[in-house]
Amino acid sequence: MQIGVDGHVLLSPSDLSTWSACEWAFLRRLDAKLGRGEALPDVHDDMLERTARLGDQHELDYLDILKQTRAVVEFDRPAQPDYARAAAEARQAFADGADVLYQPTFHAAPTADAPGFIGFADFIIRNERGEYEVYDTKLARHAKISALLQLAAYAEQMQAHGIPTGQQVHLVLGDRTTTTHDLADIAPVYRTQRAELQRVIAERIAADESLQWGDPRYSSCGRCAICSTQVADHRDLVLVAGM
Repeated sequence: MQIGVDGHVLLSPSDLSTWSACEWAFLRRLDAKLGRGEALPDVHDDMLERTARLGDQHELDYLDILKQTRAVVEFDRPAQPDYARAAAEARQAFADGADVLYQPTFHAAPTADAPGFIGFADFIIRNERGEYEVYDTKLARHAKISALLQLAAYAEQMQAHGIPTGQQVHLVLGDRTTTTHDLADIAPVYRTQRAELQRVIAERIAADESLQWGDPRYSSCGRCAICSTQVADHRDLVLVAGM
């Protein structure tokens, strides 16, 4: 999630995953970006760092596999001022009939009614019918709803730009198996979750006060780095075994 100097919000596909994992932590990060409350602590997690490295390698390994049989167009990750340009380059690659796109940029500017969009897809692969299907690499051993929602986000962006979009999306899992899922089953869930997230973000931006621990409107996991400090500070009941 990015907030511009004009207050406009750019949401990414991973924001839905973060939101679903812990609503309170997601909104506490939003408060920090809005300058409300104390800055969040910079917590280093060796396990998360190692997992990120393994995930990056898994992605690169799949890229090498694709290069053996397909023509891959690779894109650099742009800085914020260049989002629109990078997205236009990706759309041109689609128009040119690229076989495989690796890390293409998708960008939609925010409007008065809704946040904008920024995302960098792992892989978009052209099928035998000339349609493009979204592939994402995940270290998990089975498909997770949060990962599928990210795929739906990219598919919706392609459809919005008139790009021929296949009816299926795919996850390349940590054991190198690929799971295939019907977009028609995932897209309605994605749209519902996105609408709820947009509503809550607008609610928080319009609020005057900082987010309070235990706010009944939002759930908290009680375990993440952001929640853990609040649990300790407030002597929360989750500290009691079995609660």
